Amino acid sequence: MMIKIKTSCRLLHIINKAVIMLCVVLAGQTLAQQDSNDFINEIDSIDFRRGEQGEGKVLVFLQKNSAAVDVVEQNGRIQLDFHDTKISDELLYQLDVLDFATVVKGIETFREGDKARLVIETLDAFTYSYQQIDEVFHLVVQKREADQIKTAAAGQYVGRAISLNFQDIPVRTVLQIIADYNGFNLVTSDSVTGNITLRLDGTPWDQALDIVLKVRGLDKRMDGNILMIAPSDELAAREAKELQAQQQVEQLEPLISEFLPINYAKAADIAALLNNKEATLLSARGNVAVDDRTNTLLVKDTATTIENVRRLLRRLDVPVKQVLIESRMVTVKDNVRDEIGLRWGFSDQQNDRAWSGNAPGANNLAGGTVPALNDRWNVNLPVAN
Repeated sequence: MMIKIKTSCRLLHIINKAVIMLCVVLAGQTLAQQDSNDFINEIDSIDFRRGEQGEGKVLVFLQKNSAAVDVVEQNGRIQLDFHDTKISDELLYQLDVLDFATVVKGIETFREGDKARLVIETLDAFTYSYQQIDEVFHLVVQKREADQIKTAAAGQYVGRAISLNFQDIPVRTVLQIIADYNGFNLVTSDSVTGNITLRLDGTPWDQALDIVLKVRGLDKRMDGNILMIAPSDELAAREAKELQAQQQVEQLEPLISEFLPINYAKAADIAALLNNKEATLLSARGNVAVDDRTNTLLVKDTATTIENVRRLLRRLDVPVKQVLIESRMVTVKDNVRDEIGLRWGFSDQQNDRAWSGNAPGANNLAGGTVPALNDRWNVNLPVAN
């Protein structure tokens, strides 16, 4: 009996230990399965190579071909963010690739929440391109030449480039990725349902959003930092109801009267503009009258409409621009030339020679007598009387 009891206890101990180990294994598998379900993809490995033209190639090997990658260039770095992508602890490192003699200096990997991030350091000015082929994401970085001219494609979409590659993914998930990419708050209607398959490489995020919305018959509205998504018909019906409610409020809003003096314009002209049926600011219940003696408008309408009329007057009731002309009066006489004359001459005596304005003056000077003034002029054109 003693042996049987010991054997039974030992057997029971072994069974309990096996059960515990089995529970631990199952729990580990369950946790691993739950952890893997939190991500849509996982990075298997990262490689760097030198191309034939001396360019650097960063290769990211993924488990699946569906990836949402955010590529950003800033401060001489290229940052790759793989959304909802798992990266193991073994792949968190800093890689020095200077020995490859490319424009790329090094690669560093990070884990940022549910994102796997790669930061590529460079040595000089560069250009880059990227694409995804099956389960491999390719980033090519090459040195920018001195004479290379960088041009930007013209278009209506100006958002940062984003790459999306998904197979049968819920639309709500794609919208959330785009909202997180731009730091928007996202509000979606309950009517936003269904899945979508898309592959977009280096597409502006606003164009990618419009494509997703167009495919699913959705539309968007932006209110500050809030992105609202709903079916187009639903948004149109909601806005129509809001407009109808606003019109009902205007119908119930009380009327007030205001005297608005006009300083520079004519009150009658402003009243004619307000009464114009094609461009009036007055509501259906409003009216305007004119006092020509004081050049004043009497407006009776809602407070909102009267405020709009005040804004109009601030733009129209202004002084007309004028030109200042400065002039001077100058009196000119036709006999000015009669007041201009010229008289000049010289006299001199050296030994037995003498010079003066005329012969009598020279003779007088030679005889030792000072000639008269009129005999000393060589040119005698006095002012006319």
